[in-house]
Amino acid sequence: MDPLTVAYVALAGMSAWLVHRYQRGVARQIREQEPRYAEDAEVAIAVAGHACRTRDHRFLCTPHVLYGLLQDERIAAALGPERAGTVEAAALAELDRAEPARADALATAQILAYADAAARQRGRAITCVDLWAGLTRRETAATRVLALGEVEAAAVLTILCHGEVEAEVDLAAASVAVVLRDDDYTPQELVVEVLERNFGLSRENAVACMHAAEADGRAMVGRFSPAEAQRRIRAARRFARAQRTPLWIGAEP
Repeated sequence: MDPLTVAYVALAGMSAWLVHRYQRGVARQIREQEPRYAEDAEVAIAVAGHACRTRDHRFLCTPHVLYGLLQDERIAAALGPERAGTVEAAALAELDRAEPARADALATAQILAYADAAARQRGRAITCVDLWAGLTRRETAATRVLALGEVEAAAVLTILCHGEVEAEVDLAAASVAVVLRDDDYTPQELVVEVLERNFGLSRENAVACMHAAEADGRAMVGRFSPAEAQRRIRAARRFARAQRTPLWIGAEP
């Protein structure tokens, strides 16, 4: 072989070794630290691993993880039966077409590390919701499959976190209370930015409101006319969804 071919083969081999070592390192870290996987996540990871091994793929990648997560009842329900079936078929087609790129294997390792960090911060085991949050926070082969299925991943995460989507504002009311709910995945700084930008709170009051939601699970942002609340809430939701977060801000009587 000519020197360029030799160099290419050597670099390809080193890249494969680095991906394998990185994935093993993250997997070992997750194994050795508590908390580990909750039962739902154990099942999803087992299904993902089976989908990887039966295709002789060398590394666990994001479409494997997506396929595993689609077997979870809560995720399937949040998607809806028809859309869940469509996405599952698309994920399997993607896996059968070709082995995902090595870069996607690195992304999978980072997803597992993110899920582990999110769970440890709350002192609990890793759940399928942690895995979904990690899987959908950046563009990967799995998020491209979801996009083809017209799935808004952040909206699904909102349902998984809060059990419901935010209701529309009652425009017939005299005034409404805008309420912020806590979740495990929206960065604190993003919450503060939304409260400052969309609801006119000072930074001091925005930080206090964010901490109150963390402590109690929810906090009142303020009272507004229904039309004003609707405008502000919709703008806040658009911004939060664009950042792929499940920030929940809604109106109550």
